[in-house]
Amino acid sequence: YKLKNTLQIAGVDGVTIRGATNNRDDVVLVGEGMKKPSPNVPHGFYVVRSKNVSIANLTVKDVQYHCITIQDNAQAPRLYNLRLMDAGEQHVKSNPNGPGSGVNKGVVEYCLIEYTTTCADHYCNGVDVHTGADWAIRHCLFRNIRGNPKSGMGGPAILMWNDSKGTICEGNLFLNCERGIAFGLGNKDKDHEGGIIRNNIFYRSADQGGDAAVVAWKSPGTRILHNTLILSGTYPDAVDARFKESSGLVIANNLADAKINLRDGAT
Repeated sequence: YKLKNTLQIAGVDGVTIRGATNNRDDVVLVGEGMKKPSPNVPHGFYVVRSKNVSIANLTVKDVQYHCITIQDNAQAPRLYNLRLMDAGEQHVKSNPNGPGSGVNKGVVEYCLIEYTTTCADHYCNGVDVHTGADWAIRHCLFRNIRGNPKSGMGGPAILMWNDSKGTICEGNLFLNCERGIAFGLGNKDKDHEGGIIRNNIFYRSADQGGDAAVVAWKSPGTRILHNTLILSGTYPDAVDARFKESSGLVIANNLADAKINLRDGAT
C-alpha cells in the first residue's frame, strides 16, 4: 500500500490496527522515501492522546521521519510483530509531553527494526523514547542501525533518555549496529533511572565501526545482566558506565570480548 497520508490515531482509546495474518510481510505500508521531503507522509503512524493502542502484524517502511510516532499523553502503546525499515530518523519515536511527562508503559516486542544498508545521515535510532517510564522492549531484532559513513556514527538502536526510567530491555538481538542500548545520553542529572538490560545478544563484525554495545549514561540503579556482547575488536569497551550520576549499578554475568568500563566517576 502506497501511503498518501500519515495514518493518525487521535483521541481514541483501545484501538488495534493489525494485518489480517500473522505474517508481517503480507501487509506493507510504503512512504515516499527515507529523508525525502513528504508533507503528506512524514510518518507512517501518528498516535496522540490515545491509550492502549496496538499496532501489529505489518510492515512500515520508507518514511521521511518515523515509522511510528507516539506523543501527547498516548499511554501504554503496544507494537507487536512489526517490520520497520528505512526511516529517515527514528523508526519508533516517543516524544516528551513537558518536563517529566511522556508516554509510559509502552511495549515493543517481536519486531524487526532495520536499515537496508544505513541511515541517510547520522540522526537515527531504532527506538527513541523521551521522558518515558516503565517501557518493555523485548525479543526484537535490530539490524544495521548505522549512520551514513559520510555523515558520522548513528545513534543507539535503543535509546531511553531525557528523564526516562524503569525500562526493561531483554532478549533482543543486535546485528551490525554501531551502538546497542543506551540508558541516558543527555545532560539531565538522572537521564535514565533504574531499569534492567538483560539476556540480550550484540554482535558486530570486525569491518563495522561503532561505540560500546551497552551504555549507562547518568543512569543510577541500572542492572546490566546476562548479556552476550561481541564487538570483534571494533571498540575497547563492551559496557560503558559513564559519569558519577551512574551510581549503584549492578553489572554481572555478562559474556563479552571487550572490557566492562566504569568511567567519569561511575560506580
